[in-house]
Amino acid sequence: MSMENILKHWNLTHMTVTPIVAARVSTWDIGGEFVLKQHEGTEEIDRSLMLSMLLAAEGIPVVTYHPTTEGMMTFYDGQHYYSLMTKLPGSRLDLYEQPDLASEMGRALSRLHIALARIEPKITACSDNDLVAEWHNYIKPGLDGMIPMEQVMRIEALLCELYPKLPRQIIHRDAHMGNVLFDNGQVSGWFDFDISRKDVRLFDLIYLLSYLMPTHLTPHTPERVAIWRSLCDDIIAGYQSIQPLTSVEHDALPMLMMVDGLLFVSFLGYRKEFEKQKATLMGVEWLFGEYEW
Repeated sequence: MSMENILKHWNLTHMTVTPIVAARVSTWDIGGEFVLKQHEGTEEIDRSLMLSMLLAAEGIPVVTYHPTTEGMMTFYDGQHYYSLMTKLPGSRLDLYEQPDLASEMGRALSRLHIALARIEPKITACSDNDLVAEWHNYIKPGLDGMIPMEQVMRIEALLCELYPKLPRQIIHRDAHMGNVLFDNGQVSGWFDFDISRKDVRLFDLIYLLSYLMPTHLTPHTPERVAIWRSLCDDIIAGYQSIQPLTSVEHDALPMLMMVDGLLFVSFLGYRKEFEKQKATLMGVEWLFGEYEW
């Protein structure tokens, strides 16, 4: 179906359409005022709609969804579902170019977690996630000898020991710099709550830190590593200025970053991805070198 036929369901056929190239899914800028997003099913849309509505009431900057002219929150063209949301102010940020905003990023994530915890009793669309089960069911089997079994078992032992003790709540679960906007030095928007789940809150923090990890790290890139370490320190400090991490969360942070890196290796299932994720594994060793594994 043509884009014009899709947009007529919002009476927006007069607006220009520009693909958002950086987006992970099919997404379009509509006249600089709206964003149209394509979905494979309704579950993720229902989740995002509910979370966005409740988070907005908590003062968190999130998108507003717009119904079609028929009064529906989505349009189905026979293959895909589409939702329309207001375009938030601001732009994506590279913390390597503006490291002074790392603390604000940490504070914003902490505020988001507080709001998510408050609205959790009203949410029915988020399932429980069990990272230990994921580890046994496909992360570990998918590694296929790419790292020494001794290291795998060491990570597994820590995961099984610490993960059950970590605070749990609904989290974003895709909290990286591509899903947050900044405007005038402040976080101006969170979006893409499509895969939000109930899990340990620490997962969002380590996912963000892992996302910032420079790729292709070597011991010969100390400047880049030093910047990353500083960003991690500032983000964690910003987070804790709003709500502190527990002692167990501090202990589990390096282990969970390792698991996150290996999750992507196993999920994508090929050795080339492991070469990329070595940056995460090396970075964790460098950042948390004082930890005894």
